[in-house]
Amino acid sequence: MNENQLGDLSYQNMKFLNEESISKFLHCPICQKIFNNPKRLLLCGDTFCEKCLQVSGSKNKGTKRCSVCNQSYNQDHIQDDLIPKKIIEDLRVQCTRTKDCQWVGILQEHKIHIQNNECVQQTGQEKQQQE
Repeated sequence: MNENQLGDLSYQNMKFLNEESISKFLHCPICQKIFNNPKRLLLCGDTFCEKCLQVSGSKNKGTKRCSVCNQSYNQDHIQDDLIPKKIIEDLRVQCTRTKDCQWVGILQEHKIHIQNNECVQQTGQEKQQQE
Protein backbone atom coordinates (compact mmCIF):
# COMPACT_ATOMS: atom_id res chain seq x y z
CA MET A 1 0.00 0.00 0.00
CA ASN A 2 2.74 2.48 0.80
CA GLU A 3 3.99 2.63 -2.77
CA ASN A 4 0.61 3.35 -4.38
CA GLN A 5 0.08 6.69 -6.02
CA LEU A 6 -3.39 6.91 -7.49
CA GLY A 7 -5.74 9.81 -8.02
CA ASP A 8 -5.76 12.66 -5.52
CA LEU A 9 -4.49 10.77 -2.49
CA SER A 10 -0.85 9.80 -2.53
CA TYR A 11 0.24 6.89 -0.36
CA GLN A 12 3.82 7.06 -1.56
CA ASN A 13 6.60 7.53 1.02
CA MET A 14 4.31 7.02 4.01
CA LYS A 15 2.60 4.42 6.14
CA PHE A 16 -0.63 4.63 8.09
CA LEU A 17 -0.26 4.46 11.87
CA ASN A 18 -2.41 1.89 13.68
CA GLU A 19 -3.68 0.60 10.35
CA GLU A 20 -5.27 -2.44 11.96
CA SER A 21 -7.63 -0.16 13.91
CA ILE A 22 -8.84 1.77 10.84
CA SER A 23 -12.49 1.02 10.12
CA LYS A 24 -13.28 -1.66 7.55
CA PHE A 25 -15.62 0.90 5.97
CA LEU A 26 -12.55 2.81 4.77
CA HIS A 27 -11.21 -0.23 2.93
CA CYS A 28 -11.86 -1.07 -0.72
CA PRO A 29 -13.81 -4.33 -1.18
CA ILE A 30 -11.61 -5.19 -4.18
CA CYS A 31 -8.03 -4.60 -2.97
CA GLN A 32 -8.82 -4.67 0.78
CA LYS A 33 -6.60 -1.61 1.30
CA ILE A 34 -7.53 1.85 2.54
CA PHE A 35 -9.41 3.69 -0.21
CA ASN A 36 -7.18 5.60 -2.59
CA ASN A 37 -9.24 8.33 -4.29
CA PRO A 38 -12.60 6.72 -3.38
CA LYS A 39 -15.32 6.58 -6.04
CA ARG A 40 -18.98 5.80 -5.30
CA LEU A 41 -21.37 4.07 -7.67
CA LEU A 42 -24.55 6.16 -7.50
CA LEU A 43 -27.02 3.36 -8.29
CA CYS A 44 -25.95 1.03 -5.48
CA GLY A 45 -23.84 3.21 -3.16
CA ASP A 46 -20.80 0.92 -3.14
CA THR A 47 -17.38 2.62 -2.97
CA PHE A 48 -14.04 1.54 -4.45
CA CYS A 49 -10.56 2.89 -5.07
CA GLU A 50 -10.51 4.77 -8.36
CA LYS A 51 -7.93 2.39 -9.85
CA CYS A 52 -9.76 -0.73 -8.61
CA LEU A 53 -12.99 0.49 -10.18
CA GLN A 54 -11.22 1.19 -13.47
CA VAL A 55 -9.57 -2.24 -13.53
CA SER A 56 -12.71 -4.16 -12.53
CA GLY A 57 -14.82 -2.21 -15.03
CA SER A 58 -12.40 -2.89 -17.86
CA LYS A 59 -12.62 -6.65 -17.27
CA ASN A 60 -16.32 -6.67 -18.15
CA LYS A 61 -17.12 -6.61 -21.85
CA GLY A 62 -20.03 -4.27 -22.58
CA THR A 63 -21.98 -3.49 -19.40
CA LYS A 64 -19.95 -2.68 -16.31
CA ARG A 65 -21.12 -4.29 -13.07
CA CYS A 66 -20.46 -3.51 -9.41
CA SER A 67 -18.03 -6.02 -7.89
CA VAL A 68 -20.08 -6.14 -4.67
CA CYS A 69 -23.73 -6.28 -5.72
CA ASN A 70 -23.55 -6.84 -9.51
CA GLN A 71 -25.59 -3.68 -10.26
CA SER A 72 -24.90 -2.43 -13.79
CA TYR A 73 -23.48 1.07 -14.19
CA ASN A 74 -21.81 3.41 -16.65
CA GLN A 75 -19.36 6.32 -16.29
CA ASP A 76 -22.23 8.74 -15.53
CA HIS A 77 -23.03 6.72 -12.39
CA ILE A 78 -19.63 7.32 -10.74
CA GLN A 79 -18.78 10.22 -8.41
CA ASP A 80 -16.10 11.13 -5.89
CA ASP A 81 -16.94 9.82 -2.43
CA LEU A 82 -15.89 12.81 -0.35
CA ILE A 83 -16.82 11.50 3.11
CA PRO A 84 -14.28 8.63 3.24
CA LYS A 85 -11.78 10.79 1.35
CA LYS A 86 -11.92 13.51 4.03
CA ILE A 87 -11.75 10.95 6.85
CA ILE A 88 -8.69 9.30 5.24
CA GLU A 89 -7.01 12.70 4.78
CA ASP A 90 -7.19 13.10 8.58
CA LEU A 91 -5.62 9.70 9.38
CA ARG A 92 -2.22 9.76 11.08
CA VAL A 93 0.73 8.68 8.96
CA GLN A 94 4.48 8.40 9.31
CA CYS A 95 6.85 9.54 6.58
CA THR A 96 8.99 6.77 5.09
CA ARG A 97 10.73 8.82 2.39
CA THR A 98 14.07 8.50 4.17
CA LYS A 99 15.03 6.06 6.89
CA ASP A 100 15.95 8.93 9.22
CA CYS A 101 12.78 11.02 8.82
CA GLN A 102 10.78 11.11 12.04
CA TRP A 103 7.82 13.14 10.69
CA VAL A 104 4.37 12.05 11.89
CA GLY A 105 1.16 13.89 11.06
CA ILE A 106 -2.05 13.63 9.08
CA LEU A 107 -2.13 12.43 5.48
CA GLN A 108 -3.16 15.77 3.97
CA GLU A 109 -0.12 17.44 5.61
CA HIS A 110 2.24 14.70 4.43
CA LYS A 111 2.03 15.95 0.84
CA ILE A 112 3.21 19.40 2.01
CA HIS A 113 5.97 17.78 4.08
CA ILE A 114 7.22 15.99 0.94
CA GLN A 115 6.83 19.04 -1.35
CA ASN A 116 8.87 21.14 1.09
CA ASN A 117 11.61 18.47 1.25
CA GLU A 118 11.34 18.60 5.05
CA CYS A 119 12.63 15.07 5.60
CA VAL A 120 15.74 15.81 3.51
CA GLN A 121 16.29 19.07 5.42
CA GLN A 122 15.61 17.33 8.72
CA THR A 123 18.19 14.65 7.93
CA GLY A 124 20.76 17.31 6.95
CA GLN A 125 20.14 19.30 10.13
CA GLU A 126 20.48 16.18 12.26
CA LYS A 127 23.84 15.38 10.62
CA GLN A 128 25.10 18.93 11.30
CA GLN A 129 24.06 18.65 14.95
CA GLN A 130 25.95 15.38 15.31
CA GLU A 131 29.22 16.89 13.99
